Amino acid sequence: MKILVLKAGRQPYDTDFIDYFNKYGQETGNTYIIGYLDDVIFDFRDPITVTIDGVNILDYDFIYFRTWEKRPDIASTLAKHLIKHSKKFADSAVGLSNYGSKIHQHYLLITNGLNLPATFIIHKRLLDENLESHIQKLGGYPAVLKATRGNEGKGVYLLNSFDDYVKIKEELKDEYYFIQELIPNDFDYRFVVFGEKVAVVKKRVRNKDSAEFRNNVSLGAEVEYLKPEDFPEISEIAVKAAKVKNLQVAGVDVVVSNKNSKIYLFEVNPAPAFRHDFTVLKYLDEYFKSIS
Repeated sequence: MKILVLKAGRQPYDTDFIDYFNKYGQETGNTYIIGYLDDVIFDFRDPITVTIDGVNILDYDFIYFRTWEKRPDIASTLAKHLIKHSKKFADSAVGLSNYGSKIHQHYLLITNGLNLPATFIIHKRLLDENLESHIQKLGGYPAVLKATRGNEGKGVYLLNSFDDYVKIKEELKDEYYFIQELIPNDFDYRFVVFGEKVAVVKKRVRNKDSAEFRNNVSLGAEVEYLKPEDFPEISEIAVKAAKVKNLQVAGVDVVVSNKNSKIYLFEVNPAPAFRHDFTVLKYLDEYFKSIS
């Protein structure tokens, strides 16, 4: 068997570690290759592929996750991919993890048939070498670079050229980043889901006279409240997205493309912000009463 030993970090003894593994493997017919989580690249286009050092992870016969708890978001997403393709791995605890990261969320949403922007996920260390080629695979500039652990629009950058990346490179604090196609829009929607029902629809409109491309209220976007019954198709998508994440209270962010009118799911938030409008709590209170 060809076995990948996957680690979260590099150690001086790694070479000796693998050499000894391969020495014993000569008797069993096993070949061991060491790999590192920061070399993993997720390609969330259809079909989803995961590579490490340019090799499809499904080309290995067995994966041994070692020190995976240092990056459970990456490891659990990889494990879900292996389970989907009937690949064996150890420890099984990796596959039982349901870590609520945006990386894991992306994989779950896409594999459950929901439409998200075409996306790569890559470690910051690999951006210099891979950013340009991956953006071209998405259709070229403009594109979006987004921290996998950001919130409220923080750590999200619009790139119109590689020079734009060079300008913001020193600002990048996260380990892993989304490289995404830009979905042209003038606003987005947040569908607030309580239970199996959309309670509130917020249309968030950014200032068109500014250079801002994000529709976050925290960044100055204005909010218009709309009726959920006027959006039956998107409401169905929002409820399904919340169910995929096993959330009974969720803020589901959706964009309708200016280019082709397609509906794109952006994010499912397990703790949607209410501080900009506490009146939403009225609907949450009604939901709690309905299930008590």
